Amino acid sequence: MLISQENHPVTFINVFETTPESQEALIEQWIRFTEEVKEEPGFLGTALHRSTDGTRVINYAHWRSQADFDTFLKRHGADFAQFGQNAARIDPHTYEVVYLYERAGSRAAKRTFERERELLHFLSQSSELKEGRPAKGGVMLPLLFVTANERF
Repeated sequence: MLISQENHPVTFINVFETTPESQEALIEQWIRFTEEVKEEPGFLGTALHRSTDGTRVINYAHWRSQADFDTFLKRHGADFAQFGQNAARIDPHTYEVVYLYERAGSRAAKRTFERERELLHFLSQSSELKEGRPAKGGVMLPLLFVTANERF
């Protein structure tokens, strides 16, 4: 899952306080729930983290828009009550990314480079681009403006 400020996704972070004895059950419960709802419109992805001391589980999820997330909550909001059996406290909030730093050469930066390279290769194979004309009613853009956050 790529953290990005592009396209302004909604970030949902849910902190569960639990006990070392209940942590694994909570994780399994959350994974089952995610498998049931992963095809919801606007759901982009999630990452589940466990604390090494066994007292917390953190869910980090991205949604395409606040409207998509609100629709999800209307359909499944009551389902969140089930997590109370394995969590003493549940603290959900939505967030927006306000700062992002990534060290050059990091795994994510390398993945970004690979995506850019794949996109440039794909574009270089396009007969329209080879001939210098826009593709099917599109506009011709300089390749320098292609970014790693393009989804293809």
